[in-house]
Amino acid sequence: MGLAMLAMSTQYHVEFEPFDLPIRVIRTARKFLDTFGLFTGNLDVIVDDNGRFWILECNHDGEWSWLDPVLDGAISMAFASALAGSLAATESF
Repeated sequence: MGLAMLAMSTQYHVEFEPFDLPIRVIRTARKFLDTFGLFTGNLDVIVDDNGRFWILECNHDGEWSWLDPVLDGAISMAFASALAGSLAATESF
């Protein structure tokens, strides 16, 4: 999954909108999460003047619910789907 939000700001106003990350950035983020054994992470990413993406930090349990309405609940649905898949994979019944 590669849900991302683009923040556009003026002096006193910030707007967020959905943004498709390049697949190479998604792969790097997944590798990072896997390396550290993280199920999820909220990554802060910037793009420099040359179009290069930089991952600044990862909040392993960051707050995302305030952005969910912008994506019509896509973040909640992605979490629910991923958790259901994890539970089904570890079920020992």
